[in-house]
This record gives sequence, C-alpha cells and structure tokens, in this order.
Amino acid sequence: MHKKHLFKSISFILALLFLSFMFSCKKDNIDYSEIKAILDTVYKNDQIHRQKIDNIIKTYGANSKEMDSLWKVIRHVDSVNLIIVENILEQYGWFGGKDINGKIIGGKPSATFFLVIQHSDLETQQKYLPMMKDAVTKGYISGIDLAYLEDRIAVGQKKRQIYGTQVGIDTATNQPFVLPLVDPDNVDERRKKVGLSTMSEYVSHAGITWNVEEYKKQLPEIEQKYYNSVE
Repeated sequence: MHKKHLFKSISFILALLFLSFMFSCKKDNIDYSEIKAILDTVYKNDQIHRQKIDNIIKTYGANSKEMDSLWKVIRHVDSVNLIIVENILEQYGWFGGKDINGKIIGGKPSATFFLVIQHSDLETQQKYLPMMKDAVTKGYISGIDLAYLEDRIAVGQKKRQIYGTQVGIDTATNQPFVLPLVDPDNVDERRKKVGLSTMSEYVSHAGITWNVEEYKKQLPEIEQKYYNSVE
C-alpha cells in the first residue's frame, strides 16, 4: 500500500477509536473542541478528492478510467466519513452555535455534517433530513444547504428538483446540464427565498448558459436520459 494511503487509513482508524472513547463518556464531560478537530479532518477528506473532479473530466473525460478510479477513492472516503459523522449525530444530534458551557462551536461542524450527509446514499439523506431541517430552524446551518439536500433527495427519487442545484455530466459529450427541474419559469423566485443566486449566475460556473425557454424544450429529453441512467 502506498505510504500516503496507509497514513490516511491509519488516521481514520485512530479517529474512530478516539470517537469510541468519547462516546463512552457522559455528554456534559465532552470537550467539543476535540470533536471539532475530528470533523475538520472529515471536512478536508471530503473535499480534497472532489477538487480533482473538474480537472480529470476536462483532461480524460467523465467516462474515463481515471475518473472511475477517482470515484472509487471518493466512495471509500465517503463511507468512512459517514461512520464518523453518524456516530456523532446519534450521540449528540446536529450541534452548532454554543456548547453547554457557552463556548462558541461555530458553523464548521454543521457544514461538515451537511457535506457528509449530502454525499451519502439516498436512505441516509432521508434519515437525516428532519434533523437538518431542525438545525436550519435553530440557525446552525443555512437554508441554502437544506435546498441542496432536498434537491439531491428529489433527483435520487427520480423526481424533479426544486431549486436547480443539481447538475449532471453527459458522459457522451462531457457537457454539463441541469438535472430535471420542476417549474423552471419560477425557479429564481424559489432560489431567492432560500438565499441562492439566480440560475443564470449559478450554472455559469459550470459552463452552462441558462435559457429557460430552451431548457423547457429540452426537459423531456433530459428527464428521460437522466432517469434511464439511474438504477
């Protein structure tokens, strides 16, 4: 095994062992700064490989062996991250703001919870959706993140997304496209209510020019193509 991968594997195991120790303690004796440190590592591991996606797609293509290899690494990291995050969520819930001693925890743990749940399987996303909605109500996380999760769940269920946050890649052309969207004419109004930018601005970062009339014409084909590609 490559030294870098061995180091990462060991660090994950140590993190899990440390979590196991903490969970044997009473909640009021827990130092949240230690949990934050672990979640910081989870956050970095979630993002480090995903930051390579765009470059690999541009260089080798979305359907290349290089992209397949990267997804295998990402799925492995996601599975380990989920074990850690689920243990924390089950023990302490979706925490944020301040701890029981009035010490500011901040928003990073909530952002990490969101990312890991967002990148998990559909069943897990649905399981923690109510907890995330409650976290939004308490101000631990923004409505923007909730919109992303709701859209992810919708497309996972082969339904049309609400806010247009989910973009796919056509493996035949390597071109990005907006996944099936309900009521495209009023999507900007829905996005504005949760704090998202306009569709035009949002998809421009993916190299897409947003034209609602063209999208509506293409929607039946997009929907059929996407749903046929999902098991």
